[in-house]
This record gives sequence, C-alpha cells and structure tokens, in this order.
Amino acid sequence: MVISRGMTFPKESKEEFSMQIMPLSLRLYDTSHQKTNLIVAPVVLARQREDAASAARNLTTPVEERAGRLGNLLIPQDAPRLLRFLNIDVPTGTNPPLTEEQWMAKHMKAAISHPLQPTGRGFLNGFTQDDIDTIKAATGYNFVVMDGTTTVLDDDGNPPPYEVSKIIMKLADRIETDRSLGLLVGDITESYLRGVFKDFEKNGKPFPEEWLKCGLAHVRERDTHRPAAVRRSISV
Repeated sequence: MVISRGMTFPKESKEEFSMQIMPLSLRLYDTSHQKTNLIVAPVVLARQREDAASAARNLTTPVEERAGRLGNLLIPQDAPRLLRFLNIDVPTGTNPPLTEEQWMAKHMKAAISHPLQPTGRGFLNGFTQDDIDTIKAATGYNFVVMDGTTTVLDDDGNPPPYEVSKIIMKLADRIETDRSLGLLVGDITESYLRGVFKDFEKNGKPFPEEWLKCGLAHVRERDTHRPAAVRRSISV
C-alpha cells in the first residue's frame, strides 16, 4: 500500500526543490559514528557467511518467526518481499560501481551477519520493530534499518521520490532521537504520535494529515489484539 499518490507535501526551499532524485546508494543514511578496524578470524567470517546463507534459504518463513535470525536488519512485518535482495550476488571491487540492488544486497547481508543490539546501545539499531511497522502504516513506505544504515523503499524495493523519502526520514529521526533520550519507551502510542505531528506542524513543516490518520489506525488495530494488562503497561 502506497498512500502518497495524489498527496500534497509541505513546501520546501527553492534549493531543496531543485535537487535531483539521488541514487539509492547515496541515500543510505550512515548513522554510525565510529570506525573500528578489526582482524577477524577465518572461522568467524565463515560463520557469518553461513548465517547469511541460512537467512537467504528461509525467505518463505514468516517475518515474525524469522526476526530473531535477522541480526541488525529490521524490515516492516508486512514487507517480506524486500528479502529478495538477499538472493543478489555482490561483486567485489569498485569497477564497475554497484547497482542500487547490489547496494541493498550488500547492506542487508552485512546486517544479518551481526548480532542484534539492545535498543539504545550505540547507533547500530536504535529502532524497534513497532517503530518501523508504525512508519510503514502511516506513510505507506518501508523504512529499513541495516546495521546503522537506513533507507526508504516501496513494496517492490524501489526508492520513492526524494522529497517523500526526506520527510519520512525526518519522522524516523524524531522517533530514534526520542528513544535515545528516554522520551519514548515501549511501543508508539496515540498520544505520542499526535504530539510528534503537532510539533512538526508548529515548526511550519507538517506531515500529510493522511499519515496521522493511518498511523493512529495502525496503533488502535495493534492494541486491540493485546491483553488488557499489556495495554495498560504500555500506556503508562
């Protein structure tokens, strides 16, 4: 479901409007702040390749059952088709440059080779499954987290127009920032979502109203399937 068709988005500056759509490989947002040189034993590398191959062999397994084996890769639960990138071979070297699909394959394979990190620990995986599911429900696009790198794709694995991707990233950045500061704990609630949209509206850069409606509908639908005790603990 892509709900942005026919939508009006907030006006940006003349410079932003003049920007051309960037290749997907240039819009992989690197949020890591440290580069570490490691000498990895061959046995570790072999295990990582085996993990990647195992994930590729299990593409038909429901996402919720496979989540514990995806390492630092997070995709919306309703977007299993994106895992097709794991079947793409990534050539070594830089000539010729990687295609957009090869870039996705490279980052996704690297992400599933790394163990999951607790939320709030560094910048490897500062989002929860509920975060990216809520972003997908609200915007209609898949927000994908790949071991410190993030991108936005439609259900066919194609990037949206740059203007759309940019404002989705703003919404995601706000969620990640609030989690890092302890302002967002647990799943996203209706009141939190309303507050975020109101803040951006006050700053003169509102999100589409339809996004808020779809996001709230997702939160309500999610909560109706939870026991009352769980709903109370999340809303506190």
